[in-house]
Amino acid sequence: MINQDAQALSELGERASYLPLKFQAENEQLKQELIDLYKREVKLLKIIDKRDDQLEQIAAGKKLTLPTKKKIVSRPADRKEITRLKSELEYLQHRYEALKKSKLGRLQLWYWRQKAGK
Repeated sequence: MINQDAQALSELGERASYLPLKFQAENEQLKQELIDLYKREVKLLKIIDKRDDQLEQIAAGKKLTLPTKKKIVSRPADRKEITRLKSELEYLQHRYEALKKSKLGRLQLWYWRQKAGK
């Protein structure tokens, strides 16, 4: 009887130590989900406010100007970068030619072609 009570008490202690950790993990997960939903709601409310303003402008007879997407303009490459890329290309072409001319290189190229199914 005492042994059963001790065993039941130890099981209750294990369960009591396990449940708060389980609830804490679930609480953290729910908290993160709530934060994500709040961020989404704020974003949607901003969109709704913009649309309301646009509708008010239309109702007032003002011409509505829609925002346009900004074009991404790539900057022209500077001369140092162009020369660096050219020299790197020449170096790689030189290495490829050396590889292609050697016996081991030809074998490697053959293997790559076979593996590619060509």
